[in-house]
Amino acid sequence: MSEKRTAKAMTKNAKLSAKKGKRIASMIRGMDAFTAINTLKFMKNAGSEYIRKTIESAVSNLSNFNDGHEADPKNIIVKELIVEQGPTLKRMRPGPMGRASIIRKRKGHIKVTVEEIIEGG
Repeated sequence: MSEKRTAKAMTKNAKLSAKKGKRIASMIRGMDAFTAINTLKFMKNAGSEYIRKTIESAVSNLSNFNDGHEADPKNIIVKELIVEQGPTLKRMRPGPMGRASIIRKRKGHIKVTVEEIIEGG
């Protein structure tokens, strides 16, 4: 019989566009937490830092929810990893012929659910 414990973590308004974040999320989803964190540490993408910190927060939340039981990251699976579009900051930049161009600085929300599988005897 195996017991499953879950925990969630969320980062709002991360300086990461949803389109770029979804690329990273599809690679990480389903990995164990230890492998996912190490993979994200060595990625070149700027958004990988936000996703790594959110996963670490979810693992920490799992340890806190389990009455101080220290969770082993190798037994924790990244069950759900979603990157959604957040608010967009709009800035103006001079354009050709006296016009103004809009620069969109996109932000994103990261939602992580991790699950610890405990083998019971």
